[in-house]
Amino acid sequence: MSRIIMASEYEIDENQAFVPFNSQRSEPILTIFVFGLGFSVWGLEFQRAYHIACTDYADNQ
Repeated sequence: MSRIIMASEYEIDENQAFVPFNSQRSEPILTIFVFGLGFSVWGLEFQRAYHIACTDYADNQ
């Protein structure tokens, strides 16, 4: 039983994410938005760590 229909107008999909009922058309947009947000946060963290590492390396030269 992959889908659980709740008493309200929301359902829990396979990824345990709350999605409005019968919104198959907006699911790819939501997925792309969530992945984009995650990659943006990851990119900012990576850039910050890279900057700190580079400045530490330059200071120790």
